[in-house]
Amino acid sequence: MKQAFHSLAILLAATCLAACQSVPQARVIRLMLETNAPKWRLSVDGAGQVVVSSTELRSKLTELRLRQGDLIIFGTPPTRKPGPAAATWAWLADYCESNSVAMYPYAADASPAAGELFSIPVYHWTAPFEAPSERAEASFFREGRFLGKAQKGFDHMLRDIARTKPKRILLLGSLYDINRSLGPNPIPYEHERDRLDDVLRRSGSDLIEMDILPGF
Repeated sequence: MKQAFHSLAILLAATCLAACQSVPQARVIRLMLETNAPKWRLSVDGAGQVVVSSTELRSKLTELRLRQGDLIIFGTPPTRKPGPAAATWAWLADYCESNSVAMYPYAADASPAAGELFSIPVYHWTAPFEAPSERAEASFFREGRFLGKAQKGFDHMLRDIARTKPKRILLLGSLYDINRSLGPNPIPYEHERDRLDDVLRRSGSDLIEMDILPGF
């Protein structure tokens, strides 16, 4: 009996581990260069802000091991122009390209309004690099929290918006193969835009959508 109980415990632990490992993961990084110094405001999955040096920023992003499915939203326009932060901008561009991380430019300039980026809820999805419109393979998230996959994930996202009624939301997706003839901003919910628009209208929420930054 004791041996059987031990075997059952091992089986349950293995099942739990497999289930945890099967949950999709996608991170949202918000990043803005400070105005007066080469320091960076950084937020991961909306969990508060920290101010870090360029060295600390590189260390943190390297530690996160971002990949396709993850995204970075810039509150400062990315640039390769000469300046104190030039080396870090170049590193960020190479890091995102090498790891297939989606980049989004939130601000047209480094104005104080860019700071609003850190308070707007981010809903996002991951989809195959070669087929970003494939809803059956898409997973939906809010600030890195998994909401579900395919139709169930999209429905859960709509329910979450209806429940929380945010004033504004960002709705963004993972990096896709921009060299394919996929059309502008391919999305896995194109045929249900009416449902999304209805939920946004009833919730009083404004939708902010942006095109992926191809590089800088």
